[in-house]
Amino acid sequence: MIIGGGLTYYIMPSNIFLSGSAGLGSFSISDSDENTNISTDNGFSMQLKAGKEWWLSKKWGLGIAFTYGKTFVHNGPRDSIEEKINSNRFGILLNATFN
Repeated sequence: MIIGGGLTYYIMPSNIFLSGSAGLGSFSISDSDENTNISTDNGFSMQLKAGKEWWLSKKWGLGIAFTYGKTFVHNGPRDSIEEKINSNRFGILLNATFN
């Protein structure tokens, strides 16, 4: 889960966009065999996105984008164990805009 804010910039008239967001993120870990759910402390999280949109009507745009995300969480000592969890995520996504 990530909670934060971001900005998007459109390069016109080609409708190419660049987007960035940052905030607090955490990890949730589940073990279905033991019915255990664990959540981490909050840490730094960010996402960068670049893509292109095509307008289907005056209000709807559809596009494709490439994305990169990173989350870094540092759990304080619990039972003398300190955890540092880091993720890097890459993806391709379908983007829809309602204006």
